[in-house]
Amino acid sequence: MGQEYLAQHRPFEGAECLIPYTGPFAATADGLSGWVSGAGAGRMCVYARAQQAPRGVGARAHRLMLQGLITLQRTRHAPGSPLFDFAARRTALPFAKARPVATNTTLPAEARLLLDLLVRFADDRRRCPTNPELAALLGVRSADLVSKHLAKLDQANLISIIRYEDLNFRQIEILETGAKTGMPS
Repeated sequence: MGQEYLAQHRPFEGAECLIPYTGPFAATADGLSGWVSGAGAGRMCVYARAQQAPRGVGARAHRLMLQGLITLQRTRHAPGSPLFDFAARRTALPFAKARPVATNTTLPAEARLLLDLLVRFADDRRRCPTNPELAALLGVRSADLVSKHLAKLDQANLISIIRYEDLNFRQIEILETGAKTGMPS
């Protein structure tokens, strides 16, 4: 599946009619930032309609949320539709007073490779491999090393790990995009 082509649009103000745009679309990351810089408190926009938030605009939306400038909402476009409307609501925090968000560039090379691998699995909605399987895919010997790198990615707010103890299963969400690895069949 992966990231399909999405028609590019500016973010749609929440009050605008979206009926003519029944298919997938997405704003650019810069378009979303532009909307945030000019929107008043409480204004809402739909910045994407897709199965999952596209990487670029999804990452920008997540960063703007961490800065305290917007809150995020995802709702199904229509009952039974595979598409979601990704919306942002402007907070009252002035753009000039946005909270600084540290970018973690100190991740070890193996952790960055693991993140890339998890992104591919999540984009394709494939089941998250076990730590030994991830170790083999990365070409490292230790499943414990994979466990340590998963913890680093989680602490850096790059992923979220959802555990289903009763199923002996985990699902990984890529916080940048909102994509999640698949569920067991």
